[in-house]
Amino acid sequence: NYIRFEFQHTTNRTILIQMKVKLQPGWSTRNGGKYYNNFWGNKGYGASVNNAIISENGMTTGIAAGGEMQLSQYSLTLRKTDLNHQSIKNNYALFRLYDKDMQKCADFMTDADGKLLLDGMSRYIRNGTEETGIYYLKEIDAPNGYELSTRIYKIVINAQEKILFGEKGPAGNEDVNLQEATAGTHPEIPNRKLYSVRLRKTDEAGNAKKGARFRLQNVAAGYDMTTPAAKDVSEFVFYNLKPSAADYVLTEEETPDGYVPLPSAITFKVNADGSILCTSAPDPAVYKTELKEDERVFEMTVINKKMAGFRVRKVSDHGNKVLGGAIFVLTPIAPTAGSEIVKVTSYGSGSAYFENLAPGQYRLSERQAPTGYYKSHVTYLVEVDASGNLSIKEEPYLTPVNSEISSIPMLNFSIVNEKERKSALPFTGGGGRAVFGYSGLLLMLTSGLLLAKDPVRSFLGKGNGIRGRVR
Repeated sequence: NYIRFEFQHTTNRTILIQMKVKLQPGWSTRNGGKYYNNFWGNKGYGASVNNAIISENGMTTGIAAGGEMQLSQYSLTLRKTDLNHQSIKNNYALFRLYDKDMQKCADFMTDADGKLLLDGMSRYIRNGTEETGIYYLKEIDAPNGYELSTRIYKIVINAQEKILFGEKGPAGNEDVNLQEATAGTHPEIPNRKLYSVRLRKTDEAGNAKKGARFRLQNVAAGYDMTTPAAKDVSEFVFYNLKPSAADYVLTEEETPDGYVPLPSAITFKVNADGSILCTSAPDPAVYKTELKEDERVFEMTVINKKMAGFRVRKVSDHGNKVLGGAIFVLTPIAPTAGSEIVKVTSYGSGSAYFENLAPGQYRLSERQAPTGYYKSHVTYLVEVDASGNLSIKEEPYLTPVNSEISSIPMLNFSIVNEKERKSALPFTGGGGRAVFGYSGLLLMLTSGLLLAKDPVRSFLGKGNGIRGRVR
């Protein structure tokens, strides 16, 4: 705790010793000042030496000690990078500097070039149990799109004024990763990019489909994002997916026109180690996934099936002639009743098409037959499941209808109409013909009743009206 000066062969020289002393931790509290001189006089040897102490046992202020001496301060510049050692620019990170007891010293933010300047640090000084020059650094806010680093870094400015930096090692060996930060070098602090999910919307043939809208949620991670209502976009990206023990849930909010909505939500996890795991049941017919680790992108292709539909043909019972002009009605019956869908068979093909049917149950019936044919009174139950699969069954026994061979990529079947029969009676159409027949039958019944009442009289005429003599 002292400094000794020894001068030899001074002869007649005058020697001035001017000293500046620096504050030790806690010294000002104990002694009431910043700097202190504690020189002992009369320690010179030889009568010819004059010991003149300018400021003994006093504060070194003003000219007496050459001006007040400030504590030396040190700085360190670090660089925020991605895993490819590229600086993360124009994307700020916030760090907190702690002392050796993990008490906050100050907060520092990276600049536009991704550099982090830590200044105002002191070198290592030990006074009893008190030490300076030992610091810890921790990231408290990561750049946008990057994982928050959980690493703790250690900084030591040793007594030789060398700055050592590195990730804090395990207990008992904290300094194992420390390396000297030489002038002009900027040690890196790397960050991993957060995962993104890139969605592609296609049909079953792999063609891009526009007009979908998706929502991705994770309540535990505080994530809830819905894509814009853009009808001209077939790809979507969800950014900055943080690791979470809870599932991310993807739902389809809107579906391209004419296609079946996603039947159920797609769920997946982003684990703390950066891996991604689908937790919903895999279904290659509904979605496909691919993890691109180098890009930190989870690619997902969501496939929409075209909505269900069918074609009904109207044919004659005479030679399978196609019939135009028949009117069919498809009535929604479940889950809720809705508006009727009315279609008329074309005269060229005798066909009517029912397309873009949402999942549910419908009833198909014939409202009007083609001219010259009897109307069919058979009804059909049409069912479309959540995956867009369609079936048609003839009521009341729910006999499945088989699809006919056709180039049309949907269920095809025909309904036969019986041609109205020709007659010697005037042809008046289905209803008029029946009325004419009923009138003839009534006339025959009336005549029969009269004959049964008085056959002789009926045959000869009125008896009271016949007069004459029998000869």
